[in-house]
Amino acid sequence: MINSVEIEQSKSKFLDKYNRMHSVDKALTKSINAALGRNPLYNEKAKTNDIRRNIKKIWMIHLNEMSKKYYVQSVNREVFIQDVIELKEIMNDSYGMYFSTEFRISHSQKSLSVFLKHLWCMNMIERPPICPLDRKILEAAGRKYSEAKWTHINDIEEYAKKISWLQKEAFKINCSLAEWELLVFK
Repeated sequence: MINSVEIEQSKSKFLDKYNRMHSVDKALTKSINAALGRNPLYNEKAKTNDIRRNIKKIWMIHLNEMSKKYYVQSVNREVFIQDVIELKEIMNDSYGMYFSTEFRISHSQKSLSVFLKHLWCMNMIERPPICPLDRKILEAAGRKYSEAKWTHINDIEEYAKKISWLQKEAFKINCSLAEWELLVFK
Protein backbone atom coordinates (compact mmCIF):
# COMPACT_ATOMS: atom_id res chain seq x y z
CA MET A 1 0.00 0.00 0.00
CA ILE A 2 1.25 3.45 -0.95
CA ASN A 3 1.33 6.16 1.70
CA SER A 4 0.88 9.90 1.35
CA VAL A 5 4.50 10.67 2.28
CA GLU A 6 5.73 8.54 -0.61
CA ILE A 7 3.37 10.33 -3.00
CA GLU A 8 4.43 13.77 -1.78
CA GLN A 9 8.11 12.83 -2.13
CA SER A 10 7.47 11.61 -5.68
CA LYS A 11 5.61 14.81 -6.54
CA SER A 12 8.52 16.84 -5.24
CA LYS A 13 11.05 14.79 -7.22
CA PHE A 14 9.01 15.22 -10.38
CA LEU A 15 8.93 18.99 -9.95
CA ASP A 16 12.64 19.14 -9.09
CA LYS A 17 13.37 17.44 -12.39
CA TYR A 18 10.80 19.06 -14.70
CA ASN A 19 9.54 22.29 -13.14
CA ARG A 20 11.80 23.61 -10.40
CA MET A 21 10.11 27.01 -10.28
CA HIS A 22 6.62 25.47 -9.93
CA SER A 23 5.50 27.60 -12.85
CA VAL A 24 2.19 27.13 -14.67
CA ASP A 25 3.79 28.56 -17.83
CA LYS A 26 6.59 26.00 -17.61
CA ALA A 27 3.99 23.27 -17.05
CA LEU A 28 2.18 24.33 -20.22
CA THR A 29 5.40 24.34 -22.24
CA LYS A 30 6.46 20.95 -20.87
CA SER A 31 3.02 19.52 -21.62
CA ILE A 32 3.05 20.54 -25.26
CA ASN A 33 6.66 19.45 -25.70
CA ALA A 34 5.75 16.05 -24.23
CA ALA A 35 2.87 15.71 -26.68
CA LEU A 36 5.10 16.57 -29.63
CA GLY A 37 8.32 14.87 -28.54
CA ARG A 38 7.82 11.55 -30.30
CA ASN A 39 4.60 12.48 -32.02
CA PRO A 40 5.17 14.79 -35.01
CA LEU A 41 2.29 17.07 -35.88
CA TYR A 42 3.12 19.77 -38.40
CA ASN A 43 3.14 19.72 -42.21
CA GLU A 44 5.01 21.93 -44.70
CA LYS A 45 2.52 24.80 -44.32
CA ALA A 46 3.67 25.18 -40.71
CA LYS A 47 7.34 25.42 -41.53
CA THR A 48 7.84 28.88 -40.02
CA ASN A 49 8.46 29.27 -36.32
CA ASP A 50 5.84 32.04 -36.16
CA ILE A 51 3.07 29.68 -37.24
CA ARG A 52 4.16 26.97 -34.82
CA ARG A 53 4.49 29.47 -31.97
CA ASN A 54 0.98 30.75 -32.64
CA ILE A 55 -0.45 27.22 -32.68
CA LYS A 56 1.31 26.39 -29.42
CA LYS A 57 0.08 29.64 -27.86
CA ILE A 58 -3.54 28.82 -28.68
CA TRP A 59 -2.99 25.22 -27.54
CA MET A 60 -1.75 26.54 -24.19
CA ILE A 61 -4.76 28.82 -23.86
CA HIS A 62 -7.10 25.88 -24.38
CA LEU A 63 -5.22 23.68 -21.90
CA ASN A 64 -5.33 26.45 -19.34
CA GLU A 65 -9.06 27.02 -19.89
CA MET A 66 -9.85 23.30 -19.66
CA SER A 67 -7.88 22.97 -16.45
CA LYS A 68 -10.04 25.51 -14.61
CA LYS A 69 -12.67 22.93 -13.70
CA TYR A 70 -9.94 20.77 -12.14
CA TYR A 71 -9.07 23.60 -9.71
CA VAL A 72 -12.62 23.72 -8.39
CA GLN A 73 -13.36 20.06 -7.79
CA SER A 74 -12.17 16.55 -8.31
CA VAL A 75 -12.94 15.60 -11.91
CA ASN A 76 -13.81 12.07 -13.02
CA ARG A 77 -12.39 10.10 -15.94
CA GLU A 78 -15.43 10.72 -18.17
CA VAL A 79 -14.97 14.49 -17.94
CA PHE A 80 -11.27 14.09 -18.71
CA ILE A 81 -12.10 12.00 -21.80
CA GLN A 82 -14.57 14.65 -22.97
CA ASP A 83 -11.84 17.28 -22.53
CA VAL A 84 -9.45 15.19 -24.62
CA ILE A 85 -12.01 14.87 -27.41
CA GLU A 86 -12.88 18.56 -27.24
CA LEU A 87 -9.24 19.65 -27.42
CA LYS A 88 -8.68 17.38 -30.42
CA GLU A 89 -11.69 18.87 -32.21
CA ILE A 90 -10.77 22.47 -31.38
CA MET A 91 -7.21 22.08 -32.62
CA ASN A 92 -8.24 20.32 -35.82
CA ASP A 93 -10.98 22.85 -36.55
CA SER A 94 -8.66 25.79 -35.94
CA TYR A 95 -5.34 24.55 -37.31
CA GLY A 96 -5.95 21.33 -39.22
CA MET A 97 -4.44 22.82 -42.38
CA TYR A 98 -1.06 22.89 -40.61
CA PHE A 99 -1.08 19.27 -39.41
CA SER A 100 0.48 16.40 -41.32
CA THR A 101 -2.39 14.05 -40.56
CA GLU A 102 -4.42 15.58 -37.76
CA PHE A 103 -4.25 16.52 -34.12
CA ARG A 104 -4.87 13.08 -32.64
CA ILE A 105 -6.15 11.73 -29.35
CA SER A 106 -2.49 10.99 -28.61
CA HIS A 107 -1.57 14.70 -28.83
CA SER A 108 -4.59 15.76 -26.82
CA GLN A 109 -4.35 13.22 -24.01
CA LYS A 110 -0.63 13.66 -23.55
CA SER A 111 -0.70 17.45 -23.36
CA LEU A 112 -3.70 17.60 -21.03
CA SER A 113 -2.58 14.78 -18.74
CA VAL A 114 0.98 16.10 -18.40
CA PHE A 115 -0.35 19.58 -17.63
CA LEU A 116 -2.68 18.19 -14.98
CA LYS A 117 0.17 16.15 -13.52
CA HIS A 118 2.22 19.32 -13.09
CA LEU A 119 -0.70 21.13 -11.47
CA TRP A 120 -1.29 18.20 -9.12
CA CYS A 121 2.38 17.98 -8.17
CA MET A 122 2.28 21.73 -7.42
CA ASN A 123 -0.76 21.06 -5.17
CA MET A 124 -2.94 23.33 -7.29
CA ILE A 125 -5.53 20.67 -8.13
CA GLU A 126 -6.78 17.41 -6.68
CA ARG A 127 -5.31 14.20 -8.03
CA PRO A 128 -6.08 13.85 -11.77
CA PRO A 129 -8.41 11.04 -12.82
CA ILE A 130 -5.86 9.66 -15.25
CA CYS A 131 -2.15 9.74 -16.06
CA PRO A 132 -0.03 10.55 -19.10
CA LEU A 133 0.06 7.66 -21.56
CA ASP A 134 3.29 6.97 -23.44
CA ARG A 135 5.68 4.18 -24.37
CA LYS A 136 7.70 4.42 -21.17
CA ILE A 137 4.69 3.98 -18.93
CA LEU A 138 3.16 1.22 -21.09
CA GLU A 139 6.47 -0.66 -20.93
CA ALA A 140 6.47 -0.19 -17.15
CA ALA A 141 3.10 -1.94 -17.22
CA GLY A 142 4.74 -4.89 -18.98
CA ARG A 143 3.68 -4.10 -22.55
CA LYS A 144 6.02 -4.98 -25.39
CA TYR A 145 6.89 -2.88 -28.44
CA SER A 146 3.73 -3.19 -30.53
CA GLU A 147 1.42 -2.72 -27.52
CA ALA A 148 3.52 0.14 -26.14
CA LYS A 149 2.97 2.33 -29.20
CA TRP A 150 0.90 5.38 -28.37
CA THR A 151 1.56 8.14 -30.91
CA HIS A 152 -0.88 6.75 -33.48
CA ILE A 153 -3.86 6.59 -31.10
CA ASN A 154 -6.80 8.44 -32.53
CA ASP A 155 -9.85 6.77 -31.05
CA ILE A 156 -11.09 6.62 -27.51
CA GLU A 157 -11.58 2.84 -27.50
CA GLU A 158 -7.89 2.18 -28.19
CA TYR A 159 -6.90 4.80 -25.65
CA ALA A 160 -9.24 3.27 -23.04
CA LYS A 161 -7.79 -0.19 -23.70
CA LYS A 162 -4.26 1.04 -23.02
CA ILE A 163 -5.38 2.92 -19.92
CA SER A 164 -7.03 -0.28 -18.63
CA TRP A 165 -3.64 -2.02 -18.77
CA LEU A 166 -2.19 0.72 -16.57
CA GLN A 167 -5.19 0.56 -14.25
CA LYS A 168 -4.51 -3.13 -13.59
CA GLU A 169 -0.98 -2.26 -12.48
CA ALA A 170 -2.22 0.51 -10.18
CA PHE A 171 -4.77 -1.88 -8.69
CA LYS A 172 -1.98 -4.33 -7.81
CA ILE A 173 -0.46 -1.82 -5.41
CA ASN A 174 -3.80 -0.34 -4.32
CA CYS A 175 -3.38 3.18 -5.63
CA SER A 176 -4.84 5.50 -8.23
CA LEU A 177 -3.66 5.61 -11.81
CA ALA A 178 -2.07 9.04 -11.29
CA GLU A 179 -0.24 7.85 -8.18
CA TRP A 180 0.99 4.68 -9.87
CA GLU A 181 2.35 6.60 -12.87
CA LEU A 182 4.03 9.15 -10.60
CA LEU A 183 5.79 6.36 -8.70
CA VAL A 184 6.82 4.46 -11.84
CA PHE A 185 7.79 7.37 -14.11
CA LYS A 186 11.51 8.14 -13.97
